[in-house]
Order: sequence, then C-alpha cells, then structure tokens
Amino acid sequence: MLKLNFLKKNLFIFLIFLIIFNQNCHYTPQTVPSLIESFEGYARINIKNSNILKSKIAFLFFGEYGKINILTPFGTTKAQILIFSDISYLTIPEKKVYWEGSTEEIMKVFLGFDLDLVEIKALLTGKWGKNLKGWEFFRDKDNKIIGGRKENIIFKIKEFFRDTVVPKIINFSYAEGYGKIKILKIKFNQPVKPGAFSQFFLEHYEKKTLDEIMEMLENGN
Repeated sequence: MLKLNFLKKNLFIFLIFLIIFNQNCHYTPQTVPSLIESFEGYARINIKNSNILKSKIAFLFFGEYGKINILTPFGTTKAQILIFSDISYLTIPEKKVYWEGSTEEIMKVFLGFDLDLVEIKALLTGKWGKNLKGWEFFRDKDNKIIGGRKENIIFKIKEFFRDTVVPKIINFSYAEGYGKIKILKIKFNQPVKPGAFSQFFLEHYEKKTLDEIMEMLENGN
C-alpha cells in the first residue's frame, strides 16, 4: 500500500511537471505566413507599477476576436480577457462574474496602458500595418522594426524568433511603470475551435464593477 501511494504521489508530481514544462517550452515558428488569419500561443508577463504582476498567459486571436487567459502556476485559468473588436470583457470563470469595458480600458487594467485590438495583434506578431496612427517606430539597419513609441508608451524588442519578425522578448515602459513580455510559443493559422469566442457567460455570469473584480483577483475571494 505504501509503495502504491508513493507511485501515485510521484505520478501526480510528474504530470504537474509535464503541464508546466509544456507551457514554458520554447518554440520557434517554422514559417510566418504573409497573411495571418489567426495565431495562438503562450507568454510570460512581468509588470511593475503600483502593483507587481507576474503571470503566464495563453492567447488566441482570430479576426476581430481575441482571448487572453491569465493562468495559475498549475495552468488553470485565473481570469480571462475576451475581446470582441472594441468591446471586451474581464471574467473570473471560477466565480462566474465579469466586467465589461472598451478594449483599451481592459488592456490598461491588464498591462497598465491603452492598446486596441489591432495594436495588441501587431505587438505580438511583429506585423505592424501602415494604418496605425500615432506610432513612431525604431528600425535596425535592415529596416526591421525593433521598437516603437506612442505618447508615453515605449516598447523595445530585445530578441526575435530566429529568422522572423516575430518578437520573442518585448520590453516596454510607460509613465506609471514598466514590464516585459516573453513569448514562449506561437503558432499561426491553426484551426479555431467552434465556440472559442462564445458569449454564453453574459447569460450565466453576474456583472460586477471593476473594483469588485480586482478585489476578487487580489484576495482570491
């Protein structure tokens, strides 16, 4: 019996290790398509402002939709950002609650500064379109974008995935703080599961204020 319990315990630890390893393993995209219809992956985010945020995230973007899962160390979803073009939601699935705001508002809560859907996608993929307004870009000798500025927001790409324009490590700063995004894994144009951007929670979750949502996240209540 003791031997069986020992095996079960070590099997559990091994499975947890595999989950964490899978989320943190570095992945180099083989090709980056000229037309990106969707992309998904994992990243690690560190932000220091009036608070300190260190978290792993899973992300999925498809057309005018986006989803960012803020993960616990065990890979479960602590909170979720659902983006529907200009309107977005911050949810806590375990508590069945949500807050609604503009995409810029929700990204300011998450990152500390405003970004719209187009800017989020550009930052993660390195595909900066010509129709972005208000941005000044920094380029290397090969004309590759290695950073940019918009008002008091500055980002610098410290490392790219090999032979691509896709950023691997992004440092950023703004008036109230600074941080880093390290992309661990990214894939392009994978099949998107039906219901990946369902709004079912609007019928089944309770709407809360931002203060109430943040208190739940901070206290774990």
